[in-house]
Amino acid sequence: MLLELDKINVYYEKKTPVFGAPQKLHALKDVSLSVEKGEIVTIVGESGCGKTTLGKVITGLLKPASGKIAFNGIDVYSCMPWDYKKYRAAVQFVQQDSYAALNPARTIYQSLYYPIRKRLGMRRDLKEKIGDLLRLVELTPPEQFLKKYPHQLSGGQRQRVLLARALSMSPELIVADEPISMIDVSLRFAMLELFRRLNRELGITIIYITHDLSTARCVAQNGRMYVMYFGECVECGRTEDILSKPRHPYTQALLTAVPVPDPHIEKHKPEPPLRSLEAAHDGEGCCFKQRCLYADEACGQGKIGYCEEDGRIVLCRKAKELPQWDIANLIK
Repeated sequence: MLLELDKINVYYEKKTPVFGAPQKLHALKDVSLSVEKGEIVTIVGESGCGKTTLGKVITGLLKPASGKIAFNGIDVYSCMPWDYKKYRAAVQFVQQDSYAALNPARTIYQSLYYPIRKRLGMRRDLKEKIGDLLRLVELTPPEQFLKKYPHQLSGGQRQRVLLARALSMSPELIVADEPISMIDVSLRFAMLELFRRLNRELGITIIYITHDLSTARCVAQNGRMYVMYFGECVECGRTEDILSKPRHPYTQALLTAVPVPDPHIEKHKPEPPLRSLEAAHDGEGCCFKQRCLYADEACGQGKIGYCEEDGRIVLCRKAKELPQWDIANLIK
């Protein structure tokens, strides 16, 4: 196993009036996740559910309040300093906002030069290696981009530069946080195909974070998916299994919210299993109970355990009792 997260908890402090005590927001709640070498894993959910926070925890940019992270079988927070440095180099982050992630005062050559020099030292062939990186992310010819500044590139080109910077560290794992959300729709497929090619040809493991289920299916059709809601992982399984036969009511609601261009299919889509459209959670019981159509009084009491069946993990005490959705049959 390449990466294992065990019961990760993260808290943020919420500002309060001058005389009030700071409030703690539970951003991640006992999140467990595992990733095998060469796998593509997607993390999906609505805005504010903790996807980016989880990505920062995985890449070492944010230390959790509790829980364990193991990379190649080594606990990253109790290992020797040199093992921790290897972990930080082997796991790279591709940010969502490419313009904010690049220094506007540095050229593309400078942005890529410093991480490569730090890893390889002063060598004569560094410029050639930077050119190879740009070719790898399909920015050709590289001579056209080396002397440009970030504001002189398009959103898609800046995103490829971020990916090239991540690849400059020869990573084993890349965490991509909604890398196509700021790219034109016409160019998104090419970016997704680039991630798939890097995974297929270089064996780089990919964790793809998104709120778009269609792109999640495109990039990780043969991989696994984690569905998050209010800082908890509510469903986990094979991507095709979750998107064709969702078990958790929140996953079902997500799928019914996706617009379908075929009017016949759109007309016959099932209604989302929602009691309310307002997202709220009082911290007790199931995180989805306020909106769930099937919730009862017991759903708001105690801690909800995971239900495991046929390789699927669902955070719902009534998972086996609920109507089983088969999207292919429901939309006929």
